[in-house]
Amino acid sequence: MCIQRDPQKAQEGIDNSLLDYDSSKTSITVSVAGAYLALIPVASKICAKGSLAERMLVPAFRLGCNVFLGQSGSDSDPREGMRLLVFATGFSALIAYAITPALSVCGQSMIGKGYKNKEPRSGKLNLKGKARRLVSTHENLLETFPVLAIAAAFSAALAPPTSTSDPLLTRILLHVFLKSFIYIPAYVFNVDLLRTASHNLAIGSAVGAVWEVLARL
Repeated sequence: MCIQRDPQKAQEGIDNSLLDYDSSKTSITVSVAGAYLALIPVASKICAKGSLAERMLVPAFRLGCNVFLGQSGSDSDPREGMRLLVFATGFSALIAYAITPALSVCGQSMIGKGYKNKEPRSGKLNLKGKARRLVSTHENLLETFPVLAIAAAFSAALAPPTSTSDPLLTRILLHVFLKSFIYIPAYVFNVDLLRTASHNLAIGSAVGAVWEVLARL
């Protein structure tokens, strides 16, 4: 498939993507909502009990938890699922409110007059290319973290995981993994298809977690 380069985008320094299209706001809204809803059952399948996602994500987050907290955990501990849930949520908050802000400042410093602490948001105006993507990465994490926070709060309050093999816990871990380790590098280095896929699956996983909590009541 040959992608025609849009003259206006070329002038602005923006590459075309397979997912570019011109349509009405209504069509775009329906398409985005449909993508999120369609990925809820996909995330459910990926996060099923005993799945590859569970076998990879639980040990990885346990290792991170052990390193950060200096405490070891095991599957035999009934509190381990809750421990990983809290750690994953806290780690995601760290990424959203500490790591990506640094990326945003770097992006603002790349172009124009750089970052001005007395006018901290003025540097976001008229950014393009990697500088814009660094800022947008932070903005997106701020937009999506509340979805994870709601899913984690619902899970902790209404359906706390009693083991590390709980699919509800795996959904939370999958969201954090995708947004922290796949989405951010894909956005910064402009791998747009991977960025979009990881974002949509992460949101579908978090929304599906809320759905599953409600189904258990």
